[in-house]
Amino acid sequence: MNGITTIQREHVPTLKVIIEEDKKLLPKELIATLEQHAIANDDGIWLTYLVDNFPIALLHCTQGRNATGRVYNLEALVVFSSFRKQGIATQLLQYLEEELLSRDANQLVAQAPVTKASLPIHSFLEKHGFHKKEAAEGDKAIKFSKFLRLVKL
Repeated sequence: MNGITTIQREHVPTLKVIIEEDKKLLPKELIATLEQHAIANDDGIWLTYLVDNFPIALLHCTQGRNATGRVYNLEALVVFSSFRKQGIATQLLQYLEEELLSRDANQLVAQAPVTKASLPIHSFLEKHGFHKKEAAEGDKAIKFSKFLRLVKL
């Protein structure tokens, strides 16, 4: 099978390798969260991209904790290094946005480290319609947001 699917138990060992490869740019608790929640699908949306039944990417998104519940947090989006620059992250993000619209979501937010190594992440998010909120001095992360639909006041 090729394409996007929800994460299954058999995907976890390979996805751990992908997370380890980019651990400097990903949340430290992602591996534990993956093992604990992805299989139960009880902590948001967990997606992977398969090539010949082999998982080569991971996307994790959780529902925000605001009054409307219509804001979602993009917690992680990573593609195995040898499969980057092939549009896989874009496909995962587009799939996620369609899923969120079906859940009546209004906004998708993300954070990226304030480091030179994370500049490709910043560019990717901006290229896909996210707006960057400038980081204050001393901030360790830059916040990005994307409105998925217009909000009526």
